[in-house]
Amino acid sequence: MFAPVTAADTTEVADQVKALQAGWSERGISFEDSSARLISVVLHDRFSDTDNTLFIGHVGVLLPAEDGSLYFIEKVAFQEPYRMLRFADRTALSDYLMGKYDTSWGQDTASPFIMENDKLMDGWRPNTDGGAYADLVPSGGVDEYCKSFRKHQPKG
Repeated sequence: MFAPVTAADTTEVADQVKALQAGWSERGISFEDSSARLISVVLHDRFSDTDNTLFIGHVGVLLPAEDGSLYFIEKVAFQEPYRMLRFADRTALSDYLMGKYDTSWGQDTASPFIMENDKLMDGWRPNTDGGAYADLVPSGGVDEYCKSFRKHQPKG
């Protein structure tokens, strides 16, 4: 699962999702229906003219809370303990993760994207605050894309 997968020859995320799904399917990777969900941040890189791959850059486990919010359990460094964060929804989780991992611009690669098990996570959106799409969405110009993940935090 964590070995690189051959990427599509495009910067379109939808095509990269299909390439990742095909690569996982060839390896026999599948997911059972469960309330616990694997969240994977997928990165695209062209190491050379012939080496075009997708790879997992970060993972965590997503669990539903009784109040409808979401718990995300992750380990960000080997010397740090696991941590659990709470988000109001998947868009807030996307904003948090893309703020950490969608940090390049002007590359000939697809923007990082988030898989929930083996599907593109509902609520995923690219980082517009300094990431790959920052120059495409004027600051404050598209409210849907420019909200801080803090605004999505559950109350309490």
